[in-house]
Amino acid sequence: MKTFDEICGISDAKLLQLAVSGVRNPLPGNDGRPRWSLVGDLFGLGITSSAALCRKFGVDPEEILKGPPTCSACGREDFTEE
Repeated sequence: MKTFDEICGISDAKLLQLAVSGVRNPLPGNDGRPRWSLVGDLFGLGITSSAALCRKFGVDPEEILKGPPTCSACGREDFTEE
């Protein structure tokens, strides 16, 4: 059986780097969350490990990543509870 590297031509380290640097905040209309928090959600890690993973791949763990300004499903801009 072929390994992931052989099939996709991408190493585990490169895959991790792409995930950490490409993580996005999916929640529209919020004030944003630090990158380490989103990385932690993605990989099931705590703050220390998530921040270390960010630094390992050269991204700022404290960078605030905001969600999209509008809901892609309905186009609403106001997401306050009614």
